[in-house]
This record gives sequence, structure tokens and C-alpha cells, in this order.
Amino acid sequence: AYIFASNRLKNNMEIMMAAVSKNGLILSKLPILGRDNKAIVTVAIKQNNNAIDYAYPTMMAQIE
Repeated sequence: AYIFASNRLKNNMEIMMAAVSKNGLILSKLPILGRDNKAIVTVAIKQNNNAIDYAYPTMMAQIE
């Protein structure tokens, strides 16, 4: 459902958090704002370990 949301909703941190909590790989579709947010990236990785591949590079150093 996230990919069909309006741009305004896609940039909402709560919407991003809800999306990655259900499917961590949605991290790949998030704007940099979401892919560079430690809480969102952490939830995405807990949901699907492969989500780390889509974290913003500066965030990957903090998570690993």
C-alpha cells in the first residue's frame, strides 16, 4: 500500500514506520529521509534482514 500512497503520505515518518514494520524491504522505496532514520532502518532490518541493503550508506555504518 505504501507505494500507492501520495507523496505527502510517503514522507510521513509514521507511515514509513508502519510500512517497514510489515515489510522491511519497503525500505528500498522510502525517500532518503526514511532510509537515513535509525529507528525506521532498525525496524526494517528486524522485519527482514535483507533490508540493510537499502539503508542509506551513512546509516549502514551505525547499524552494523
